[in-house]
Amino acid sequence: MPLAQKGGASASARSVSSQSQRHDWERRLSEGSSAGPSLKQPSQSWKAFLTRVLEDIFHVEDRLLCLLSEDHSAYKAFAFAFSQAIFVYDKDDHAAVEAELKKHNITWEFALRTKKDAIHRRVCRYVPPPNIFCQALELLFNCWQDVSCSLDPERGPLFNQKARKQTKNILQTARLGLMSDLPGIPLYYKMGID
Repeated sequence: MPLAQKGGASASARSVSSQSQRHDWERRLSEGSSAGPSLKQPSQSWKAFLTRVLEDIFHVEDRLLCLLSEDHSAYKAFAFAFSQAIFVYDKDDHAAVEAELKKHNITWEFALRTKKDAIHRRVCRYVPPPNIFCQALELLFNCWQDVSCSLDPERGPLFNQKARKQTKNILQTARLGLMSDLPGIPLYYKMGID
């Protein structure tokens, strides 16, 4: 299998609520898009690039996540879903690793939870083009913004007004293509074979 690299405690109520929200989001995403959870990175240009300056994904995530309460029961699950919506697994790598995991009676979901670093060394990820990316982000934000805290309903919904405004800014940046990886430009290098 090729190796590739790119430069707390929880209550049962929290995990049940967060897991059902994540599964609902994944189901709705797969129904609304033929892409599914993994794609093949496009090799041709999807638009003319007027700038070579792209948005830093870490800071995009941080600008939204810092506006959310970490004490909210859905915070960790949303942060994971947000990362999964941004970084899409390469379809071929995903299939190869999943086939190897099945030989050892391990599910993809279990391996991703318990050995995320090992998975990410073996499966290339990229930020998809705006036509796919914006749809996934809009669906994600719409599904999660009004989720109530299962531990303390007085905390209110997951997204406050500032977070809702930031999601609009993120969607605008995504529509402009400033978050998407440039097609045909490899961001990974071969580290070895295991």
